[in-house]
Amino acid sequence: MRALLAAIIVLFSALNVSAQEKVDSTKVEKTYLTIYPNDLAMITEVRRINVPAGLSTIRFLGVSDQIIAQTAILQSFEGISLESNFDGDLISKGSLLNKAVGETISIRRINAGDGDVTNVAAKLVSASRLNNHVQGAVFETSDGVEGLECSGLFESLVFNAMPEALNPMPVLSMDVRADIAGEKEISLSYLSRGIGWAADYRLDVGPEQMGEAGLLGWLTLTNSTSKSFKDTGLSVVAGELNRVSQNEFALQNFNVSFSPTCWKTGYDFSVSQNRNEDGRFDGFAGYSNGLMAPAPAMMMRTESDEIVVTASKRKAKQEDLGDYKLYRAPQDVMVAAHQTKQIAFLSVPNVEFEKVFKYDFSEYVNRNSTLRQPFRTRVEYELDNSKDGNLGQPLPRGIMRVMTDIADGRTAFLGEDTLRDLAIDLPVEVKIAESAAVSIFPRIETEELKGKRRFKADVYNATPQEITVEITIQSETIRYDMIGNESHDRKPGEIIPTYKFKVPAESKETFSIDVKDKR
Repeated sequence: MRALLAAIIVLFSALNVSAQEKVDSTKVEKTYLTIYPNDLAMITEVRRINVPAGLSTIRFLGVSDQIIAQTAILQSFEGISLESNFDGDLISKGSLLNKAVGETISIRRINAGDGDVTNVAAKLVSASRLNNHVQGAVFETSDGVEGLECSGLFESLVFNAMPEALNPMPVLSMDVRADIAGEKEISLSYLSRGIGWAADYRLDVGPEQMGEAGLLGWLTLTNSTSKSFKDTGLSVVAGELNRVSQNEFALQNFNVSFSPTCWKTGYDFSVSQNRNEDGRFDGFAGYSNGLMAPAPAMMMRTESDEIVVTASKRKAKQEDLGDYKLYRAPQDVMVAAHQTKQIAFLSVPNVEFEKVFKYDFSEYVNRNSTLRQPFRTRVEYELDNSKDGNLGQPLPRGIMRVMTDIADGRTAFLGEDTLRDLAIDLPVEVKIAESAAVSIFPRIETEELKGKRRFKADVYNATPQEITVEITIQSETIRYDMIGNESHDRKPGEIIPTYKFKVPAESKETFSIDVKDKR
């Protein structure tokens, strides 16, 4: 009796599973996008779905093709989520071939010479998939065994039906149990790769290159997924995000590509890859008895990236998010698939800055050099980002580009540097170039100095303006307590011996310090 009862329970359970209703969710009511560093984003989609009572499978169509499926979770759902699956095999030439092994399909061939079209019935013998690529397909026709796209003619394929396992878009399915049927608002959240951001800054300095400058900051968003985000609430998080494992976040590409593999038959035919001038593949070209056959097209996605810059005067708002900084877009945005978009988040017209010509004396000291020659100085712009300054804002990591105006209202590019995440009061130093107009002539003198060395440098300023020069000595063997006579005042608050002074226009200034000789 117990065995019979158990069998009945198993039977009814199986019938219940087989009869489980499937519900497709295709429309997203609202999307929220939070982008983290290193091409990682949290996507939250609000959908309205008619959920049946009991067990059902909800298929969420149109999720990101680079979803990290194990992070998907349902929120604002009164039922119970039991199981989730991600079906990422999208319709492509490679996936169609891989799913059709053993089937009979048609090969349509076009003779480029006379335009004659023939249809050949063929049984697909092999189309092995390795990762996301099918390398070669083998068919059996009435003429024997041959490789796809190895005939030297233009070829296309005609399939009798669409395999059930393939989807026109990525699908995340979840088995759920609901006590009451009806339309429910469900929030689906998941992490996705392929969506990133970076900060881009533009510093506009005047022709005098001193005093105040205009600073613009843009959040540059890059969406390399196949998913578009329309009317999306957007936030960007700045800071170093701890990640336990990079392996689980590997990029996923579910478009299975195909390339032919051919072999010699009754005539000499080989396949080679063509590249154009910029290194990209043009396709495959076949050669038969010294004659080039038409090159079949490769199954390769070549969507062109688009760059969109917002023209709104409203900027992203900065907020605190624990130890991170969050920048929230002032209005909903549209971020299309394979698109790059820029949103303003910073605009300060009067940032105080100083242009400084820097040289590290240790470059000469550490070599024990006796070579007498001038060295170029390094040009840097030091921005005042103190609490009391005109800027006074944390700056997320990114690239800062320096521009200036020249004759006839034209703009010149002076150089660029990478910034790390900088809090308020931290120094903002933008290195842009080496100067050919301001040079250093360093040397070390030991004559008539008992137990000391004199570090000496002539600074030559060939510019028509007075300049600021900073000389540091970043040597492990030299400390402040070893330094005696100094020609210029030390820069306060520095651990490394640092000296900052002015040099008049078109003149020379001599710098020197006496250092105790440890030898």
